[in-house]
Amino acid sequence: MQKRHILGIVGVFTLALALLVPAFAQKGQRPDVGPQGAIGRISAVSTSSITVDTRKDGSKTFSIGSATTVTIDKQPSTADKLVVGQFAAVTSSDGTSTTAINARVRRARPTATPAQAPTVETPPAPAAPPAPAPPAPAGN
Repeated sequence: MQKRHILGIVGVFTLALALLVPAFAQKGQRPDVGPQGAIGRISAVSTSSITVDTRKDGSKTFSIGSATTVTIDKQPSTADKLVVGQFAAVTSSDGTSTTAINARVRRARPTATPAQAPTVETPPAPAAPPAPAPPAPAGN
């Protein structure tokens, strides 16, 4: 009788664990980007296309159409406001065109640009000392 009681408790514990693990696992899931979307840093962007560098699939390029919705930091925006270096989740159902682009500015790391040489002004050269006066003519 005691063995049955212990087996019942173990069974209830196992069932509870099996139900709770998936609930906790969903907390850290990636945003839903559709079957062919991408998540990563924007490496190129224009008003008609976006390229995202992903960890999993490398670089992926998508067309941006008039029906594409763009949000930046959860605010409605437009494709011309997207910047190289922003983190973005691109939603696509076919792998080539976008239905939505959700970007974040706060944690964006802009891509490296060549450093500009500092402008250094050189001081003007000191004025030359005046030329010595010619000798006085000698009297005849």
